[in-house]
Amino acid sequence: MQAQVQLKWSDLQKDDNILQNYDQQPKLAYLEENVKKVNKVRFIIGSSQTLKVMIGICDKKIRQQRGMIFQDKSFVGHGTYLLYSVNSYNSFLFSHWDLEVNYNEGGFVMKKDDQIEVSFNLDNRILKITDVNKTERSVEFQTEHHNMEDLHLCVVIIDGDVQFYQ
Repeated sequence: MQAQVQLKWSDLQKDDNILQNYDQQPKLAYLEENVKKVNKVRFIIGSSQTLKVMIGICDKKIRQQRGMIFQDKSFVGHGTYLLYSVNSYNSFLFSHWDLEVNYNEGGFVMKKDDQIEVSFNLDNRILKITDVNKTERSVEFQTEHHNMEDLHLCVVIIDGDVQFYQ
């Protein structure tokens, strides 16, 4: 069983358990502890009606080298595996390696007050993002080719806020 730790994010943390950004520019926040120390987090999607948020996992080393670049469907190697929910009407998936999945519609839309769990299985290296109250709403990513020390649960917020807890 994983010990409870105080969750500390790299950026966007406005108080003990809220991440927010309202300036329409994508901002990345990753857990300071890697997935070997914290491999599960729950989020409550925030109060904003115009929510643009990505939730998943990132390779911190690659993200720091490349910055916030998501050009088009053919651009892989960006170091992220994300579910991107746009304004409660559309969702996309980002995959570091899988060109068939990367920047394509898929997953599920996250809406105000949804409870979302992000978990990483250390043994089979699978990231799973699930709606806690509607478990059929779920997406999985295989995340090979990464050093486990560099993988961190992460959030990219373009417009909105999320509450987090373990």
